[in-house]
Amino acid sequence: MKNIIITGAGGMIGPMLAKRLLNDGYHVVLTDLVQPQVPEGVVHPENATCFKGDICDPAFVQELIQAAQPLDAIFIFHGIMSAGSEANFDLSFKVNVRSVQDLVLALRQSAPRVRVVYSSSQAVFGQPLPKRITDATMPTPEGTYGAHKLSSEIFINDMHRKGFIDAFIVRFPTVIVRPGAPSNAAPSFLSGMIREPMHGEECVIPLTDRSYRAYVCSPSSTIENLVRVLGLKSDMLPPHQRAIVFPGVSATIQEMMDALAKYGGEDKLELLREETNPEFERILRSWPEDFDPATPDRLGLIRDKKAEDLVKEYIDVYCAMQDQINLARIRTLYTIRLLNVHLPYVKEDEAGEHQDRNLLKTLKRDLFHQLDVRHGWVPEEGPALDVVVEHGDDLGPAAEVGRQ
Repeated sequence: MKNIIITGAGGMIGPMLAKRLLNDGYHVVLTDLVQPQVPEGVVHPENATCFKGDICDPAFVQELIQAAQPLDAIFIFHGIMSAGSEANFDLSFKVNVRSVQDLVLALRQSAPRVRVVYSSSQAVFGQPLPKRITDATMPTPEGTYGAHKLSSEIFINDMHRKGFIDAFIVRFPTVIVRPGAPSNAAPSFLSGMIREPMHGEECVIPLTDRSYRAYVCSPSSTIENLVRVLGLKSDMLPPHQRAIVFPGVSATIQEMMDALAKYGGEDKLELLREETNPEFERILRSWPEDFDPATPDRLGLIRDKKAEDLVKEYIDVYCAMQDQINLARIRTLYTIRLLNVHLPYVKEDEAGEHQDRNLLKTLKRDLFHQLDVRHGWVPEEGPALDVVVEHGDDLGPAAEVGRQ
């Protein structure tokens, strides 16, 4: 069984990749500043190991590497995002540059020639830009995020050239539509303008030019291409040029809005608010809008066909998943109501009644805990959960749905 580490595993890409690798028979070590979770639905969850720790701490890095020995590969996903990097140069340098260098140097000592897949970004490019970026286009980042990503690219290129590691660098397009909460990345709205309206929430688009064009790809194609890069032969790229721009599609804001209306409903457009954010717009306009697909095609990577497919994927997969979660919630609440109604009470004395009420409360708490673990919607332990547990039988119409 091959051993793989994923840093930054608490984000979106990390858990999705971990699920794919675990189902493919790998042992996966996940790490992040917050405790990573074993992805749901994996065939062998026992093959996942989760570490909470600071990747900037050399002692933790050594512990992490030793936990995955013999180490076959590492995906370096941790980092500070674009807007966060621009706002805090020192933090970006610490995480996006120094920690990457220290990690790769530690790999040189403890896991020489290990396969390293480093996540970079299209932000390494900047103005002046050609209409379409090719392999010959010189990276000229205009922001701190892109500059620090490029710094790490150069370092990793040289570590590969020297034979210390076996590396590929993947420059991600903007991956959409991301489930979960918004990030502090400048292009976060490209997911938010689909995700938030589909959940009845407003999204602010930080520029008013609907002809603005972004280079985007789906989560599913991203995961598939990461797995394919894991298996690439090392000599498929020159030893000093290890970067691959992941394939994507070029889409305007208007095209994304049209797709939202088509697959989510015209009413969802009412939840979009266009409001210029000069700093975000400056970052966004410094990035390319299209790339030449020759190299990813040669390497056998897949591409999304059109932008509206990315919107449809989110609505078909993630929104349907949320519907299932909501149905599970309703059914569980109905079960709790049945417990309230049918659990026999011993009323011979106050102590007996109190004992049975504690049993009821324990049963309900266990049910809520199951949903908390699986779906993440239940309040944490404390007064809020006690209120839910005590009054979970007051369901109204939800109980009728639960009967179906």
